Amino acid sequence: MTAPARPAPPCSRVSCQALRRGLWASAAALLVAPAIVMRFTDQVDWTAADFAVAAALLFGPLAAYTLLVRRIASMRRRAAIGLLLCAGVGLLWVNGAVGIVGDEHRPANVAFDALALCLIAAAAGIGLRAPRG
Repeated sequence: MTAPARPAPPCSRVSCQALRRGLWASAAALLVAPAIVMRFTDQVDWTAADFAVAAALLFGPLAAYTLLVRRIASMRRRAAIGLLLCAGVGLLWVNGAVGIVGDEHRPANVAFDALALCLIAAAAGIGLRAPRG
């Protein structure tokens, strides 16, 4: 007879801080990359509005993740929240950039935006309903 699996211990304070710093640095690098590429080619042409939307899509969910996981000890819940947020943001990003059904202006793409918002809401729900640990 095997012993029941124990929950994974929460990450140590140092490793969690390093992970958070890495996530924030990665988001900043993703935001800066188009600005760097625009200096070398005219194929990338972002406006200030594009950078503002990208910043909101990157830093908003990342801030929500940082706040939600502080109260959760379960690594499974942390991973679920992270995956749901990544899926939601990725879906919003792709749908806003090129559209999933045809171009980004087709009405059918509104359903994909709604799905992305549902994924983000589910992540918030998991984080807010999780027992403190």
